[in-house]
Amino acid sequence: MDSNRKKELINSLANDDNSFTEIMSRKEKRKRAKQKKFEDQLIKELEKNKRKRMKKEQKEGEKQKANEIHPEIKRLEDTMKLHQQQMNEIKKDLEDTKRMSLQRSTTINQSKQTEKKGWGNFSKFYLCLIFLLVAGFLGYSIYDSFHQIDQLFIIINSSLISAFAIFFILTSLVTKDSLKKKMTIFTTFILIAFIGFHVAVKTELLVLPQQAYIEDFSNQTIAKVITWASDNKVKLNYEYDYSDNVKTNKIISQNVEPNTLVKDIDYLNVIVSEGPNYDMIVNVPDMIGWNIDEVVSIIKKNKLNNVLINYEFSEEKRDNAIEQSRSGEMKRSDELAMKFSLGREEDLEPVKMKDLTNMEEFDATLWLKRNGIKYEIVYQFSDEVTKGRVISTDPKEGVMINQKEMTVTLTISKGKKLKAPDFTKMTLEEISKWADKNKVKVLFNSEYDETIKAGKIKRASVKAGDTIEEGQTIYIITSKGPLKMIQFGTGDLEKIKSFALQHNISVNITEQFSEVPSGQIISTSVKPGDFLIEGQGIEVVVSKGKAVQVPNFVGMTSSAAQNTCKSAGISCKLNYAYSSQAKGTIIHQDTNAGAQIVNGATVVLTVSNGPKPSSGSSNNSSNNSGNNSNSGNNNSGNTNPPTPVCHTYKFILGGAGSTGNQTYNMIKNTGNNKYLNIIPNYVDSCPNGNTTNGAICSSSVASGSNVTTCDTITITIVNK
Repeated sequence: MDSNRKKELINSLANDDNSFTEIMSRKEKRKRAKQKKFEDQLIKELEKNKRKRMKKEQKEGEKQKANEIHPEIKRLEDTMKLHQQQMNEIKKDLEDTKRMSLQRSTTINQSKQTEKKGWGNFSKFYLCLIFLLVAGFLGYSIYDSFHQIDQLFIIINSSLISAFAIFFILTSLVTKDSLKKKMTIFTTFILIAFIGFHVAVKTELLVLPQQAYIEDFSNQTIAKVITWASDNKVKLNYEYDYSDNVKTNKIISQNVEPNTLVKDIDYLNVIVSEGPNYDMIVNVPDMIGWNIDEVVSIIKKNKLNNVLINYEFSEEKRDNAIEQSRSGEMKRSDELAMKFSLGREEDLEPVKMKDLTNMEEFDATLWLKRNGIKYEIVYQFSDEVTKGRVISTDPKEGVMINQKEMTVTLTISKGKKLKAPDFTKMTLEEISKWADKNKVKVLFNSEYDETIKAGKIKRASVKAGDTIEEGQTIYIITSKGPLKMIQFGTGDLEKIKSFALQHNISVNITEQFSEVPSGQIISTSVKPGDFLIEGQGIEVVVSKGKAVQVPNFVGMTSSAAQNTCKSAGISCKLNYAYSSQAKGTIIHQDTNAGAQIVNGATVVLTVSNGPKPSSGSSNNSSNNSGNNSNSGNNNSGNTNPPTPVCHTYKFILGGAGSTGNQTYNMIKNTGNNKYLNIIPNYVDSCPNGNTTNGAICSSSVASGSNVTTCDTITITIVNK
């Protein structure tokens, strides 16, 4: 066998000590079997040759046979020596291979022992590190889950935490090193997945499908709320109310708590700020003798916007109030004239002109008045200076002003001169940003429209290209989308009323006789699925019940009339009166014969008591008294009504509500107003052009007046 081939065979076999030993054992057995076979064949051949030789010797002679057999034996002996040498070499190679295999096995075992010992130490360190990490992440995860509202995030987060905790515990309990190694690696993968999930969510690399939740819209623009409601298919109702603290068009409050699932609500109602209510009643104290700074503080605190301040020379202390036009309860918009002392004229000294630029008009003019300086005002547009603030003065800052000879000119900004864009082509967010940027007041309202998508602009109070001044109010009408009539049952009259009230639709109810039970709906003018227009009326026909024709009772006896009533399904009430007709005869009925009434309705019948007795007839008098006592309301129609008693109460005109009905209810339920006869007069707009729903146009009686319960008060209210 080639030596290189032997080495290759030995090296390949030595890679695995167990397989090598087995292979060498099989090899040795095969060689032994081969050698034995060779020897057996050789013996057989020698015996055969011997037999041949003996035969040949028999034929040719012993000498010749001896000479022939000797070389053959020598040849066989040489062959056996050669095979023996080969067998010795193989045995030596096998022993070398076995020795090398034992050395390799020993080295491998020593390496494994060292590896096991090293992995055990690393595993302990790793598990301790993991324990600290998992404690921190577990705490963070629990904290994060409590602050998350998305259920899918909570589910995934909790699943990863649970899987990590389970495998971490199992890894800690396992004693077999190979299994501990595998479980440690798997636990590490879970930890990496947990950390990666949080990082991906926080950095928005992974966006989870989320459920819609109600946001906190406090101090947000109504435009944003409308856009959000349209995107999330939420039914939105918004109402305007006055607020001293929340800016115009910002949200004051909402009817649904933030983080509430959209699917759990029927609609979202928000209250939008319309700014301060200048019709609000405030209590202004008597400020005679007060310093100007104290008076200004009261003016700003109560947001009075129609205050006239003047100065004049007097003996009073300078800057003290010497006259006041009114005090007590008044509207913020009511005129309040105040006069202050300028001191004695001879004490007035020239004053250096102050820098009044960018000051409010009120503050600038007040400074001039306090210093006895005459002034005139010029208004002009400005892109740099806010409306109502001073653009410039003439003379400028630093000039000495002689009050008797000089007049200061104030140039006041009218704000930006703006050109109205085409609001119908803008989004609500764009309109809101434009209004904030240009300091324009925008009031939103909405109407149902089957042709315009919900949330889109339907129309605006100004056209594209119209001139707009800073501070001007613009009305934007958005679409609520189509409004469809829904299916109502025959007993859902109150639901129809609620539906109509919610969508600003009037309901006109008429009654008619029908086989349908009383109070049930017979028909509606609008079928389910039909489109409705805001302000449209719905005609509802309600059953009065089964009709009964009233018999002619006149001329019947009272007993016969009662039997007829019973058979006809009518309730009859008997009154008694003196008459020339025979006693006990029906002489009158309050419902004409042949008329149709509701089954079970009451018909009042007048029964003759016979001729009126004379005053001396005590028996007849007592009989009449007895008869009258049989009927609780006998002759009640003949008695005069009592004279009403009128009580006096103070009438209080409250604030406006979000709708005309709400405004009326607020007024009616204020103080003692509930005892007064207050009648609402609903209009689409006030004479001054105010179309705000719920606005009070006028009252026939001034607020605070004494009114009796016998008087009638008419309130004109905008109701859309």
